[in-house]
Amino acid sequence: MENIMELFLYVSSILLVYDFDRCNGLRRDWQWQMGSATIFCAWINLILFLRKLGIFGVYTILFFRILERFLVYIWLFAVFILSFSIAFYALLRNQLAFSSLGEAFMKTSVMMIGELDFGTVFDNRFSEDIPLPIENQVPYVELTYLFWIVFLLVMCIILVNMMIAMAVDDMNEVQRDIEFRRLMMTSKFCLSMEGFLPEYLLRRSIKNEITWKRKKFLYGKLRPDPELLQRILSLDESSNPKKRDSKENEFIHIQEMLKEINSRLKLVTEK
Repeated sequence: MENIMELFLYVSSILLVYDFDRCNGLRRDWQWQMGSATIFCAWINLILFLRKLGIFGVYTILFFRILERFLVYIWLFAVFILSFSIAFYALLRNQLAFSSLGEAFMKTSVMMIGELDFGTVFDNRFSEDIPLPIENQVPYVELTYLFWIVFLLVMCIILVNMMIAMAVDDMNEVQRDIEFRRLMMTSKFCLSMEGFLPEYLLRRSIKNEITWKRKKFLYGKLRPDPELLQRILSLDESSNPKKRDSKENEFIHIQEMLKEINSRLKLVTEK
């Protein structure tokens, strides 16, 4: 997906900056439209890139996982929205918001998130204008009220809360495996970047030995060694059996996680 989006960005950027009307230097209508799509895709591509980086990657992967789950169930929302939009189009087609099937579909979709605009639909019929404009009339008041109440119950309460519950359930499920996914993406990214580097740079980046230098004096005293301080502080913890057992359990847990990551990476490389 990232490769396709980057290819689109390259092509659309070239088409956007190219001057087809050399006389006046203005961009054509399709170039402006492509420019808006290019800017949008550029920011989305940045979000896809952030999946490989630290804490940003955790929430980015979580967002796309919830988006994938939503796209699976979007047909259910589409059926309900289409059914209500056709009903409102048949009852309120004299009003501007429901004047066509497309307008009714968009209006019903917006109403789903809470923008019902009840006063504009129903209260304009009480206007003192004589004769009452046709766009303010509600020909079938009782049936329209009935569909409006059913829409509130089904779309604004049941389906929206179901979508929120689905997102929360996905968060609990994805958080267990999200760190492994981020590490896997980071590993693939590093391996792909190493493929572009020349061999002599890769050799220079690999260190076969490490040279330790003696600590220099600072104002007549030795600089504090953080490793030595850590060892001294850990003596008290090692003397406590409860803390020692907890550290051993934590170390065993880390070893098990590393083994699991290695096994999964082997499966990924085999695929």
